[in-house]
Amino acid sequence: MWKKYIDFNLTNVTVFNVSTCVEVFEKWVTGLRNDRFLITESGKQKEKELDEMLIFVLQRLCVFLSQSGYNERAVALYQAIIEFNFFCPLAFKKQTFDQRIDMFEMFWEDEGPRFGDSGAKGWMNSKSIVGGKEDIILDEDDNILLT
Repeated sequence: MWKKYIDFNLTNVTVFNVSTCVEVFEKWVTGLRNDRFLITESGKQKEKELDEMLIFVLQRLCVFLSQSGYNERAVALYQAIIEFNFFCPLAFKKQTFDQRIDMFEMFWEDEGPRFGDSGAKGWMNSKSIVGGKEDIILDEDDNILLT
């Protein structure tokens, strides 16, 4: 159903607008993400299907952005996906998704070299991991304590 809705928005010249199409993609990603967090242990196949759909949607969004003249934004999205999923600091692995997003924003807004850029070291090796502090302190529940 979502694929047809995206196709309609991407091909309907009477209402086509890049911002509107990006909003549709964002809603789709948010919906998939919310569905994924509702899955129980018995729903591993459903989780895999949602992950595959999420990858499809993000890839489709990047292609759309690139074809719409937003190449840098498409590349940045790929960089962010790779940094967030493959270079997440070990101390953040037990944090909730929203907590990791908050920590990732600090790294991203630092505007240092990112995956694919010359001199990139990855989020896990960044000095901006926790507001410029290299030492990360965890409490007994593995929550990050900012000092």
